[in-house]
Amino acid sequence: MARAKLDEDASGARETLSAAQDDLPRGLEGLRENSAWAAPGPADRARAGARPGRAALTHHGAGEIEELPSQRLASAVEAAAYYVVAEAITNVAKYAQASHAKVAVRRSNGTATVTVRDDGVGGADPARGSGLRGLAARVEALNGRLEIDSQPDGGTVVTAQIPS
Repeated sequence: MARAKLDEDASGARETLSAAQDDLPRGLEGLRENSAWAAPGPADRARAGARPGRAALTHHGAGEIEELPSQRLASAVEAAAYYVVAEAITNVAKYAQASHAKVAVRRSNGTATVTVRDDGVGGADPARGSGLRGLAARVEALNGRLEIDSQPDGGTVVTAQIPS
């Protein structure tokens, strides 16, 4: 992201690099804490039908799949979709106090849309945690965008739109 900004907004590039430098220790700590939550291996992907939403739920635990695309996504898009679902479901399990979560992965008009919705306490804030910021960066690296709608006492909806 900093490299993309360098030519047109050097000050913005410096800010991006500074934020990344500040986030790195927390990100590394989170990676160490969650290393058991890595992407599924070949056996997990095969068992889950090689679909990103199903693979993440199979690997991480809870939730209901509402919809999956009929065909595989490009590998980079599929990996990003997996991580969106995995991080969102991890947050549901850790923080949301939810009774239910739903996952949908749709493909339409050249875009894969990944949606994870829960009925928990809400209040998710990307500014307070490196996991959601990391997801946003992963999705943005593929020219996509991540949106989080999380009203207090209203559950959370995480939506990633990724060009496919």
